Amino acid sequence: MTLLLIFGIAFVLSCLPALVLFLRMRRRFSRKRIVICPETDETAMIRLDAARAAGTGLTGDPEFKVKDCTRWDGPVGHCEEGCVCEIGSTPLGRAESA
Repeated sequence: MTLLLIFGIAFVLSCLPALVLFLRMRRRFSRKRIVICPETDETAMIRLDAARAAGTGLTGDPEFKVKDCTRWDGPVGHCEEGCVCEIGSTPLGRAESA
């Protein structure tokens, strides 16, 4: 019984760094960002799917998917998410955010 408890504690402690990294990345990706819409060449404010970006970022490059966009309420509708390429090409620390 004691050996099982030791292994359980060791497992939980080994998962903590990944959990902390996931939560930090999720918080960083959850900010709204200002980008140029490739369809209309106007500025738009987008919000990424932060959980998806953080989860895929743990194993490599984060995969960005737009969760919400100010242009989706207008005549454009849901787009092909070409603005996500703009986010991937700029460092996240220097990207414009609101």
